[in-house]
Amino acid sequence: MIIQDDAAISEQLKAFWELEEPGPADRKHPEDVLCEKIFMQTHTRTAEGRYVARLLRKDSSGEPDLNSSIALRRLYSLENKFRRDPRLKEQYIQFMTECEQLGHMSVASTPARYVIPHHGVWQVKPQGTKLRVVFDASNSAGTVSLNDILIWPQASAGP
Repeated sequence: MIIQDDAAISEQLKAFWELEEPGPADRKHPEDVLCEKIFMQTHTRTAEGRYVARLLRKDSSGEPDLNSSIALRRLYSLENKFRRDPRLKEQYIQFMTECEQLGHMSVASTPARYVIPHHGVWQVKPQGTKLRVVFDASNSAGTVSLNDILIWPQASAGP
């Protein structure tokens, strides 16, 4: 039987944690560097303390495909659901009104160049119905969506 004192066990435990602890994430991906640079140059802070940042575009000349017809089809589908369940309509309007009041979205101009289609996902529970609105920026009428022209920071895979 091997008997070790507390100091030896403590040293072994410390060595184990140092060996197993992942190092700092390598954030040297070119898009990560560009994202941080653009953010640092353009972000602002509101009087309430919220950060405001513009969308980070890969290329200022590219534009997403015109998709208003797809967005309208999604809207018509939503309206059909609302006719069947007025409570869902009320929740959806409340959510969208709040988003607009907070400045997270605005009503599209006519004619709109690009509209982010959205739809609701409802979860029915005994306590009531919970709404989650999903915005689909990957939607495109052709080949280029809003997601395609934006820079998305790379997820770090760790050491």
